[in-house]
Amino acid sequence: MTWLLKVFGYSDSEGECDKMELLMPYLQALSQFREGVRKSAIVSKEKAILKLCDDLRDEVLPELGVLLEDKDGQTSVKFVDPKELLRERELKKQAEAAKLAEKQKREKERQEKEAQKRVNPKDLFTKGPEAHLYSKFDERGVPTHMADGEEISEKKKKKLEKAYDLQKKNYEKAMAASASG
Repeated sequence: MTWLLKVFGYSDSEGECDKMELLMPYLQALSQFREGVRKSAIVSKEKAILKLCDDLRDEVLPELGVLLEDKDGQTSVKFVDPKELLRERELKKQAEAAKLAEKQKREKERQEKEAQKRVNPKDLFTKGPEAHLYSKFDERGVPTHMADGEEISEKKKKKLEKAYDLQKKNYEKAMAASASG
């Protein structure tokens, strides 16, 4: 009768349980070996060995349905569906990629901001991205007329003066920092 049930795809859970019981001592030994190698590599600062230990945990064993979790200096061993582990790994990689992209974006913005500080205030409106908006400038380079020849309003002029003063302050700081550094 058992044979007939197995033919039609029914499997008793004892076989699966036996596999786990059979494999667990070997996986525990592997886990303990990995932990010992890892601790030794940390002490000797062997990054290549640490990478191999992490690859075993993160790449090799998950494909076999084995999850090693490092917590509080101890490593636990669990059997998990390999597909679930691969799905989790992909989500983790996507999150890391998004985090890296965000970090690169912030770094690019920081560099652009630093580059902007090095722009001479006289060139701020005459050579910057808004240069095409203005046609006449005073002796400092602050716009006095729009591109169509219309004089700039007092409100707009105050804004431009404020931007000029801020740029002058940032420029002087940047030049002082580069002269001393």
